[in-house]
Amino acid sequence: MNKRYIIHFSDFHFDFKKQNGETEILESLIKDIKENCKDGKIILLVCSGDLVQSGSVENYERAIKFILDLLDKLSLDPKHFIYVPGNHEVDLKQVDKDFSKAFTERIMREGLSLEDIQKDNITKRLSSFFEYQKFFSEWPQEKLAFSKIIQCEDSTYGITMVNSAWNTAGNSEYEAKKIIIPRDFFIDSFQEIEACDKKILVIHHPIDWFEDYCALELENLVSKYDFVLFGHKHKENIVATLHMNESTLFVYSPKLDLSDNENGYTIIGFDDISSEVITNGRTYIKTRLAYAPSTSFSDDGLQHYTLLKNNSLKQLCANVIINTRSGFYQSLNSLFIVNLLNKDKGKSFDELFVSPEINKVEEINNENRSEDYHYSIADVFKDEDDVVFWGKKESGKTIYANYIAKYVYDNYQKVRKIPVVIDCQKLGNYKSAIEKMIVSTILDLIDSDKSIKKEEICTLLKNSFFVLILDNFDKNPKSKFLLDVFKENYPKNKIIIFKERKLANLSEQDKTAIENIDTKVPHVFFIDSMSKHGIRMLAKKLSDLNPSIEDGFIDKIIYSFSVNNIPRTPFAVSLILSICNEKGNYAPTNQAKILQAFIENILERLNPDEILTKTFNFENKERFLAQFSYFLFEKKTYHTSEEEFSAFTKKIP
Repeated sequence: MNKRYIIHFSDFHFDFKKQNGETEILESLIKDIKENCKDGKIILLVCSGDLVQSGSVENYERAIKFILDLLDKLSLDPKHFIYVPGNHEVDLKQVDKDFSKAFTERIMREGLSLEDIQKDNITKRLSSFFEYQKFFSEWPQEKLAFSKIIQCEDSTYGITMVNSAWNTAGNSEYEAKKIIIPRDFFIDSFQEIEACDKKILVIHHPIDWFEDYCALELENLVSKYDFVLFGHKHKENIVATLHMNESTLFVYSPKLDLSDNENGYTIIGFDDISSEVITNGRTYIKTRLAYAPSTSFSDDGLQHYTLLKNNSLKQLCANVIINTRSGFYQSLNSLFIVNLLNKDKGKSFDELFVSPEINKVEEINNENRSEDYHYSIADVFKDEDDVVFWGKKESGKTIYANYIAKYVYDNYQKVRKIPVVIDCQKLGNYKSAIEKMIVSTILDLIDSDKSIKKEEICTLLKNSFFVLILDNFDKNPKSKFLLDVFKENYPKNKIIIFKERKLANLSEQDKTAIENIDTKVPHVFFIDSMSKHGIRMLAKKLSDLNPSIEDGFIDKIIYSFSVNNIPRTPFAVSLILSICNEKGNYAPTNQAKILQAFIENILERLNPDEILTKTFNFENKERFLAQFSYFLFEKKTYHTSEEEFSAFTKKIP
């Protein structure tokens, strides 16, 4: 008999002060498990945290009795129960909140030591959990990750249990992104089970609750497991996703809490010969006093997966994404003009970005637009076909190009490709320019303690693991030629192109020609001008930086755009909003005046002391920038080398 089953539940929240309905649920649960596992053997019963409402002795007594009764009815040895702590396992009576906040801030700033983990103020929070854990495992409290091996006939199952709640203090909102577990704990625990036939990681908090560096290390390690079982999300239905390496299955079990209208658990079925896995989502129906299939994914509650073994290319792709992501995220903040003026109070991409509306029909053809459908970034990735974006000058094409790349990073488990944004103006004049730019971008972004070879990047290109986002495509006359060469060498990578729309300067004949230029590209989108709602959204996001931004001022800005025929672009709006706190009555008249006011503002901020000098004032700086701009214009470029810049400055009288 090769069929094996793991019973996975989470977030029961036993509370001795309330009726949790465990008597009602126990018999139904036993009956349902036996009925759905009768053709195989149950090897594990797993609780991924929050078995109790809080870590009091009374709650544990009630919960452990339920678990022991369940194990007995299923003929399972207690050592086959896998239980990790969640934030509710913490005994709140033992939490010193003042100490806790200061402690968390210190370890976030200075790092974590073994002494920190062993402090009384920390260990006593979960002392009851570890006392009752002895029914099932001898887990030393100082080990934040602990592994055990269970033998079942000829197969071995290695389980890593993670204590992600070791420093929680009952304030979940404050603790997000602040969970720290040093990498050594994960490495040591994995090495203890590395030779097992199946490897299972059980952890309460999802990876995105960990501090960024710890999350990165954990993401690199989870792909070595067959199953990763989470809790905490309080989902009403099972959520299971296949890691992009297609060798690891993430399972977020629904909550098993009778105090809510819906609750359930998950059965994970597999065998030791094939690579097929079936998740069976079960939901309790109170009116029937019985469990039934969870129909959120399928009518029968079943989801089928195939776990591939040793898929080195997909694992390499996952490693590149995980280890270049933080470098890419850090680069995003420099895209916003307002961050140049407010370096001390600069905001992140997510805090500033306002997504433009995108459409299949241009703004000037409103009568042909569908009012009941708004396109989103998901439409860009509904298939593997190439995409072209058209946008007016300064309509936010570059920021949207980077937003697409961020979307790919954020959803890499779904998209399963590596995003690279290339400014076509910076491409060299040689056939392999795009390939070399991709390689250099990956090498620049990858974390300093990780490495990848150029040959590995080219192998991923040959196997279509990239989304290539080409910004300013029409600004380089060689772009199309270079792209054709690239696609000949590396076909089937997804290509997304950004071009500038200049219809106002064209004849009707030319406009028709442009309308037909993208007929070979399956998907063409247009980036709209900022709407009034978009301007208000951006102003709201900037309100912390510029407190003087008020509704009346925003109305005046919107009116000025109409009266002075200024295009409603993110660039122009950002410039105005970034200087309005310096000049409260500022009213734009044209883009040249807007830019002049912005340059004056930023030059003064670069060195405020120089405002008082007579030898090098704002006008000197403005003349210098004008000469430098003309120098670039003559060279027909947007950038120059350090050597060329040095030579230019020496020629200035």
